[in-house]
Amino acid sequence: MSETAPAPAPLTEATTVSLPPVASLLDDHAPPDAVLGQGDAPELDPEQDGPEGGIADEGEPQWGQWRLPAVTIPDNLRLQTAVARLVVQKQRIDAIVREGQLDGLWPLSWLALDGRSIDLTAFVHSVLPFIPETGQGQSPTAAGWVNLKFTLGDDSRWGRQQVARPRALAARLGADERAQADKPDMAEVSLISPLGLCVPTQGKSRVGFLRQMGAASMAARVTALAYPSPSQLGLYAVAPGGQAQVWCVLGQRQLRRLEAHWLSVPLLNGYGVPEPKPWPENWPPVEAVAQALAECRGKGVPEVDLLGLSHRLTRQAQGMRWVSTNLLQMRNWLPRWRFFLSSFIGLPLLLLVVAMLALPRAIEAAAVAAI
Repeated sequence: MSETAPAPAPLTEATTVSLPPVASLLDDHAPPDAVLGQGDAPELDPEQDGPEGGIADEGEPQWGQWRLPAVTIPDNLRLQTAVARLVVQKQRIDAIVREGQLDGLWPLSWLALDGRSIDLTAFVHSVLPFIPETGQGQSPTAAGWVNLKFTLGDDSRWGRQQVARPRALAARLGADERAQADKPDMAEVSLISPLGLCVPTQGKSRVGFLRQMGAASMAARVTALAYPSPSQLGLYAVAPGGQAQVWCVLGQRQLRRLEAHWLSVPLLNGYGVPEPKPWPENWPPVEAVAQALAECRGKGVPEVDLLGLSHRLTRQAQGMRWVSTNLLQMRNWLPRWRFFLSSFIGLPLLLLVVAMLALPRAIEAAAVAAI
């Protein structure tokens, strides 16, 4: 690995989500994905985002008039297909979780605190490596409509079957007011702008419920996040200890293991990252990197700095090599005084004392024997 690895380029800038004044928007404005008829949402008392809400009625909900702008996603059909596929796969995983078949099927980092569901944040960070931390590369929060086709959710907790009055609850959770900070049952979504993937941080369970009720979008407070460009990311197929793995490297320096590469690789390929390549020979050995990853377990997301690891391996190799030198040429040489005193002064002095004590006895024994 080269001595000076290229520094990571700036993250792809997050798309700014803006909200135009409501007065400037027409009352009959509706997004293309509007479903069913145009009707006013029923006036309901504040309810929770769960099976308790709703008013008894039948049929599909009548969605209210749309006043909020729709969140823009990248105009890339391949990427949109990969993101939509990930959303469907997450729904299937939640269905398996509802059946009680979670144990041993998924990475341990996905488990929520209750041990019976999947933590959505951990899932996203596992599938998409190097998502910036909160506050880094994000735009101001604004209200908008997010497309449920590209929105992850938590469908393992409750759905339409657990709601006594689903139509009214869907109309309430699908109203524009859910994107206002001062309203109950507010929804918040993090939009990974370069990929067009929406990740709810509040109101996760309503995503699947609204999908079941025929909704195509939902209102939420949206915060756009940045993500590294495809040119900064690299995928590598390795097999440390005979176990096939895929590693993702950012800027030829930061490395993370893809715990669910069957989900990550198609999504990153759709984003523009090339297929996994063999491990470069001039980089640190695979086994050394795998050991460094194992040492990072229990310390957050396991990540290895390849440049730092390369320098550490070089120092270790130099430390185990014998080098002939002159003590006068070693400016920082410090003798081990304790070893020097014990070896060159203490030991000879001890031998001299023993000889002095033993010598008179030997002479006396020789004299007695002579008599």
